[in-house]
Amino acid sequence: MYRLEQQFHLDPDSDDEYRPVACYDPPDTFSFEIFRASTTVTPPAWEYIGTVCLGSADEVTQQVTTEDVQREFRRITWPAATLHIQPADGETLVNLPTVFHADNDDPHTQTVTLLGQTVVIEATPIQWTWHWAQPNDGAPPADLTPHTTTHPGAPHPRATITHAYRTSGTTRHPSVDVTYQGRYRLNNGAWQDIPDTHTVPGTPDQPLDVLEARPALVP
Repeated sequence: MYRLEQQFHLDPDSDDEYRPVACYDPPDTFSFEIFRASTTVTPPAWEYIGTVCLGSADEVTQQVTTEDVQREFRRITWPAATLHIQPADGETLVNLPTVFHADNDDPHTQTVTLLGQTVVIEATPIQWTWHWAQPNDGAPPADLTPHTTTHPGAPHPRATITHAYRTSGTTRHPSVDVTYQGRYRLNNGAWQDIPDTHTVPGTPDQPLDVLEARPALVP
């Protein structure tokens, strides 16, 4: 939990009158010290973690909660995973293990302002859900069953994620969803976990024609 205390300074024109410490940026705001304490310790051991500029005393009572950050975590636009397919020419063969992998496995951070306070949110990919086809592709059930991994795969020859299409004749539109685990820090404080994950759906924008190889006599 957090506590904010407004800062005051002695008026140079008076021996006993104190005035709020004003901030220059943003204008018309005042300086408040921020303290944090664990809810599991009694009595609370308050730790100073920084200052924040607020426009009015009413904002002091508004504390940034994990629920506030979680809503922001879901609202923010995080990168979708980029799907790579091998063979890379938009065609594959029946019963051939087609290789899939994604390249989005690095953490991403974004900084937002909530209730006048600076919040850094970090999102780390932890799960990928692979869709070999879309419902309107006319594909068999085996191609419509998603597959979930905790890694983004790798290209050939180190491939770890493959799928063999058993029927030809229709174009598949594979895609991959990426699920992020989040954490945040308030006003440069310690990192705190965001309880729920957030999934960014992939875009099935790479058509994949499944072909059947036919034997031919070569003279």
